[in-house]
Amino acid sequence: MIGLKRNNQKLTKWLVRDGHLSRQQGRLAVKLAAESGRSLCQELVHNDLIGEEELFTYLAERLGLPTVDRSSLSVDVQTLESVPVELRYRRDILPLKKVGGSLSIAIADPTDRATLDALAEETGLHIRPVLAALPALNNAHERLEGLDNLRKIAEDSELFKCYVSFFETLTEYRFEKVVGQGGFGVVCLCWQASQERHVAIKVLNPEWNAVTQVAERFRREGGIISQLDHPSIIEVFEQGELDGIGYIVMEYFEGRRLDEHLAERDWGRVLSALLQVCHALDYAHQKGVIHRDIKPANVLGNELGAVKLLDFGVAHYDAQPSGLTTPQVILGTPKYMAPELHWGADKTSNASDLYAFGVMAYEVLTKKSCEQGQISHPAMARDGDPALPAP
Repeated sequence: MIGLKRNNQKLTKWLVRDGHLSRQQGRLAVKLAAESGRSLCQELVHNDLIGEEELFTYLAERLGLPTVDRSSLSVDVQTLESVPVELRYRRDILPLKKVGGSLSIAIADPTDRATLDALAEETGLHIRPVLAALPALNNAHERLEGLDNLRKIAEDSELFKCYVSFFETLTEYRFEKVVGQGGFGVVCLCWQASQERHVAIKVLNPEWNAVTQVAERFRREGGIISQLDHPSIIEVFEQGELDGIGYIVMEYFEGRRLDEHLAERDWGRVLSALLQVCHALDYAHQKGVIHRDIKPANVLGNELGAVKLLDFGVAHYDAQPSGLTTPQVILGTPKYMAPELHWGADKTSNASDLYAFGVMAYEVLTKKSCEQGQISHPAMARDGDPALPAP
């Protein structure tokens, strides 16, 4: 077993001599590190004896070692498994890459010779330390924990195995949990370390890449929303494709679907929420965007009264005809579809969204489900045709 006693005297001596710590603070930090099991660097920062950036800058200048930033802190599973368990998950070090007889390792305190020597002895490898800041190392370990959680999900789902490799490669984002799942893919809650914010990442099931219309609609969804800037429309930060898997990085909005959110609300909150949806639709229509799938599941509300319109996966953008719809293609959720849409997606218009909004508003206000045929459309009732023809 590796002894985890650390050689803290050198770093403490340097910091005291160069005026970053008093002798008393140095002795206190060493004592606390021995009692807590944390490294000296962790203890110094934890007790506000020195700032994270100040410590990192000092060590970089003092030692002249190569440094590694947060975006470069990635590790493959095989490299991680080559490190003894008692050092594998320490938050102040991270194995990076094994090449031949050498192992590069990111470490917050390169003066910690006891750890480096123990690692060399256990692995039989030459250890090449590089300097990394504590927050970057901590974020990398949290990312590894998130991937471990995703691998556990993948054990029971063949589909999720492809998402594991995807999030291993998408190093800018740290997977935390799955927040939505459907036939076309998943939506995951992730942490974007560079911006220090949570985001929602929508990932297309790679099996659908072979279906041109689905893949193209997914790409167009991100492009459409990215052109919309409205407080009640979900924001898109980034979209792209990685190893053949399409993804969209969006604002994470924590809320419930509109009907559930408004189930026990007073009239004021209900009307406020519906008005926000109206404003969002009016704005989108002015920009030439028709949503085509307005329903409670595509509108989220939170406890602060904010509302967000999302899921533009079947939206139509007038300014960029896509050729993805024909008179025979039917898009949307049947209960909320305007009568004309049952004859083909090419019949869509702003009025189609307003019809769907009316059905949704009826259900929210009356607490009753509006099934097909309950709302008539006078303009469609002609020559004996039913008011709401079956799809």
